[in-house]
Amino acid sequence: MSCYVGLKSGNRRETFSYRGYVTSATHGKVYNAIIGPFETRFAADLMAYFGANNIHMQSVFHAEQWARRLKGQYGISSLKQYCAWAKKHAIVGKTK
Repeated sequence: MSCYVGLKSGNRRETFSYRGYVTSATHGKVYNAIIGPFETRFAADLMAYFGANNIHMQSVFHAEQWARRLKGQYGISSLKQYCAWAKKHAIVGKTK
């Protein structure tokens, strides 16, 4: 099952999983645009939460690269873990 980021009106982003091909017929009424497919849910969450206007995360490849780097260097494999880690280490930026 692949993960995607759906963009709704007002630039709101939402992560969702879908089995099969995402087309305008299947998701066009729900989302204005869709980014994906992502290999991991963590990369999709990173793109949804930090991808807007971020020059370091402009594609699915970049989000997957960040997810692999965070998992390899710090053992972080979810957005919740990343936000807790960022608060603990006083990382500047938005965290949940």
